[in-house]
Amino acid sequence: MMNKAYTEAQMKINEYLQSYFIHYENKYEKKFNEIINYSLMNGGKRLRPVLFYKTVEILKGDVEKNLDLACSIEMIHTYSLIHDDLPAMDDDDYRRGKLSSHKVYGEAMAILSGDALLNKAYEILFNKIFEHSDDHDLIKACRLIADFAGNHGMIGGQVVDIETEYSDISNDDLHYIIENKTAKLIIASIVSAGHVCHMSDEYIELLKKAAYHIGYSFQLIDDYLDVVGDSKIIGKSTGKDNALGKNTYVKYNGIEKTKKDAYEHLENAKNYLFLIKGYEWKFFIDLIEYLKNREK
Repeated sequence: MMNKAYTEAQMKINEYLQSYFIHYENKYEKKFNEIINYSLMNGGKRLRPVLFYKTVEILKGDVEKNLDLACSIEMIHTYSLIHDDLPAMDDDDYRRGKLSSHKVYGEAMAILSGDALLNKAYEILFNKIFEHSDDHDLIKACRLIADFAGNHGMIGGQVVDIETEYSDISNDDLHYIIENKTAKLIIASIVSAGHVCHMSDEYIELLKKAAYHIGYSFQLIDDYLDVVGDSKIIGKSTGKDNALGKNTYVKYNGIEKTKKDAYEHLENAKNYLFLIKGYEWKFFIDLIEYLKNREK
């Protein structure tokens, strides 16, 4: 996806993710693990866990100690993609350049594999809290991940996204969808890393603002690519938003303004990061430049 620093973090996360769904007690569990891993290990960008990983690294925290939290974030993201692709949701046949889980294993197994990933993510969060019950910052991190994945975050955004299909909405509702459906889990990925590194409240607020602008821009660029992108590069169908009557930033603002506003959000993110003194933000600056030109 990007440079050597990104690829190294991505490889480390993939290595750790591979260790979760390998044990089984019977042939049914073995087959189910294969179904889960079909989606989990299906070549994703790993943006969210990489953001967590690199933030911890930049803040001079213990990356190895917290790799399980990075994996929990990716499990939440992957479960959401499995469910998004279902006929009852966005009805997409392809994900990450391969057939969606429900097209290979059927809807029931796709739903259950998504459920298993979400449940495993919460097992990881609870185990973390149990093992470090005296670390209030770590508990804040776990709570943030759980909160921003739920009905006050990603799921809440998906609800409004689906409920408002084929109808015009207010700018506030459009903002709600973008912030919650996409930005919240990206915010959680970055800010939870700040918590486990015991950042001050002042710096946490600045980190949250930077993360918000990165997350918001990511959805704007997604909306843009759904119109102008190449499905072979993106790894999923394009033109789906319009076909499903989705309320996107492009629908209300056009292609050029969407791209321009995405760039402004990324510049705002950069400016907030520069206010967090004493750390080297080169990885994020490089990432921001990549996001301005991403094709998938």
